[in-house]
Amino acid sequence: MRADPGIGRESAPIGSVEWAQNVRLHFQTAMKRLEEAPERVQAFVDQVIQHRAWTLMSKPDGSFFSTWDEFCAFPQPYGLGKPWDEFRPFLEAAKGKKVVQLGTVAEDRRRMNGANQHTGAKEDSPPGAENADTPDVDTRLRAILRAPEQVRDLYRADLIGQKEAARLGPKNPTPEESAKVTEVAIAVADVVKTAPKPATSRAKRDIQRQVNKTVREMTGSEPAPAERLFRELVKLHPDDRRTFFGAAIQRFSNEIGWAR
Repeated sequence: MRADPGIGRESAPIGSVEWAQNVRLHFQTAMKRLEEAPERVQAFVDQVIQHRAWTLMSKPDGSFFSTWDEFCAFPQPYGLGKPWDEFRPFLEAAKGKKVVQLGTVAEDRRRMNGANQHTGAKEDSPPGAENADTPDVDTRLRAILRAPEQVRDLYRADLIGQKEAARLGPKNPTPEESAKVTEVAIAVADVVKTAPKPATSRAKRDIQRQVNKTVREMTGSEPAPAERLFRELVKLHPDDRRTFFGAAIQRFSNEIGWAR
């Protein structure tokens, strides 16, 4: 006998089975208008992933879905009836790839251990859960979600690089680290605020480069000019280094006080 997918209740507490059933019902309805209203579908994606609601949604045999991907692909009225990879592009086109990335990145499996915040431990894993084959992109996206709000906004607007934004979301930061993150976040926000509003993609890239440079310099991930020069000098042949230093001394002797 097939289990009843249920319709739930609008007023059911978040995290309850009846709440999840009601969300599923409205989610499935929204999927029918995916091309017309992708923003509404995105709102349900955010809600379901935030609460790992698929772990509360039953399959025909009475068991619950174990993964986001399984829930998406499973036929209605139990799942969405469309694989995640098929409808994700509609959301990315409507809201931007980076917005969707942040909204759907998996939680850290090592921390979650398949746990639902409302129902306790599960043996399932969230979408894209980390394993030996998971790229570093999920790790960086989770770090961005820990970063200050203005940093997340800059990432969504494509005004800061992924690696640079992730530097501003350290795990369990010390008070000193938190203060530094705040300082850098204010600085990069000022860079964007004082720059002319980008009218072209090239102008936007120019702002992103300046923001990224500011982050790297303030977090110590980009060497100072003198350090960069030293690194290049050690690569030179000794004869070339002697030539360089001789020319440098001659040219800058007045500045360094060696002139006679």
